[in-house]
Amino acid sequence: EEDAPLMLAFLGENDAHVAARSAADKGLAVPPNVIHIQVPCAGAVNNALVADALSIGVDGVLIAGCREGQCHYISGNELVRKRSGDLKDKLESMMIESERVRFESIEIQDARRYVAILNDYIRDLKEMGPNPFKI
Repeated sequence: EEDAPLMLAFLGENDAHVAARSAADKGLAVPPNVIHIQVPCAGAVNNALVADALSIGVDGVLIAGCREGQCHYISGNELVRKRSGDLKDKLESMMIESERVRFESIEIQDARRYVAILNDYIRDLKEMGPNPFKI
């Protein structure tokens, strides 16, 4: 769709990225308006990177990492959750809805769930409307 929201998905290489690749390999309908970026760990995604993406017009940012207690880098998913409070304040100062950023825990076998998460998120972003910074 021409008016489909643009989403950036940061995917931890050990679980979420594998699930996303599996979804594509299985021929599941992965939305084309999602840019997938493999990261070593969800904890490697800092708030400045997220704020920059939103400031250039990306409609939503998904940060997907390991399940609680299963992080390959020990505490990456906990780090993301800890940073989310700071990020919420930063987004509010930018006048951007904090719901434009989501963190999800995704396991390797969650290919179908990954696609469902994307579709739900895209639906929510459509309801919010375009990012106010979108050119």
